[in-house]
Amino acid sequence: MWIWRLGCRWRPRAYFVAGKVVMPAAVLAAALLAAGPAAALEICDDLWFTRNLLFHQAGQCFGSALGQAVFGNEGCDASGVELGAAAKAMLAVIRAREAEWACSVDTSQTSLAVPELELRMALEDLPVANGYESACVGWKGARLELRAGRRVGAAVTGVALAGDTLLFQFDDAGDWTFVELIRGGAAAGSGWARLALGAESCEMMAG
Repeated sequence: MWIWRLGCRWRPRAYFVAGKVVMPAAVLAAALLAAGPAAALEICDDLWFTRNLLFHQAGQCFGSALGQAVFGNEGCDASGVELGAAAKAMLAVIRAREAEWACSVDTSQTSLAVPELELRMALEDLPVANGYESACVGWKGARLELRAGRRVGAAVTGVALAGDTLLFQFDDAGDWTFVELIRGGAAAGSGWARLALGAESCEMMAG
């Protein structure tokens, strides 16, 4: 059975935490509720943003109100742009996922429900939302740096500290995972990390 909540879906499984059975849906809902709108991912908005960010990075001009509001047209190329091979491959994945989720974003609006929009626009390597949620609630590992790209020298875009919630809503890329941080009820950064979660990594795992 699938459970649908907050625009995402997952299979229900039970975990024992402090001798009690905890359902991941409840844990995830509590973590996202604590973080508020800053952590809520609307899958279709997020996919639209990443798809059009690929074109923005290539220099495309936007005709829609939404495209102009989010990306602007300064310095754009009105003659059209050509995406590189990697961008085309990502574009195919995004379009297939938009079809899977039957996405239809209203481009007459002027805002998107995309957490940490400016940070996302500055990333070297773009993450692709998958519509599924899991979380490491109560990080117990060492200080973990999140980076703008999938390389060790990329700019640091967040640091996971003990007690943080690490939220996972995007595709992995090789041995890199895109992590969103929740700390003290607010988003606290996001980025790529090489992350291997074990039984002692979190107070509880959900999803």
